[in-house]
Amino acid sequence: MLTNYLNYQKIIHDDDFLKHVNVKGELLRNTLKNELGDHPFYANVRGRGLRNSIEYHCEDQHLFGNALVQGMKENHNILISGKWHRVCFSPALTITMDELEMVLTAFVKTFKDVASKWDANYRSK
Repeated sequence: MLTNYLNYQKIIHDDDFLKHVNVKGELLRNTLKNELGDHPFYANVRGRGLRNSIEYHCEDQHLFGNALVQGMKENHNILISGKWHRVCFSPALTITMDELEMVLTAFVKTFKDVASKWDANYRSK
């Protein structure tokens, strides 16, 4: 068990591994900003490495976050954490670029779909 732990510690302390984590984090932040930055609900995206959050402002923010979580789960089989006024992204540090791009594409689509229906009728369902 200790041997596995030490091997993992070697991996995550490798400079190339950390560079890749930061590159993926930049892709995450840039994609969300570029795809959603002009959206009226978008407030900002912030974070470091692959630990990031996107903040949104709209009526009933907590319900909007719940709708994002539900949409990602039901339509894409992806679990996210959406609470209060933000969605947090904390994928495995070993996520591939293809996997990250797939998650981002699904999230942007879900965000836009949920936001486009965000009125009293949608929230009451």
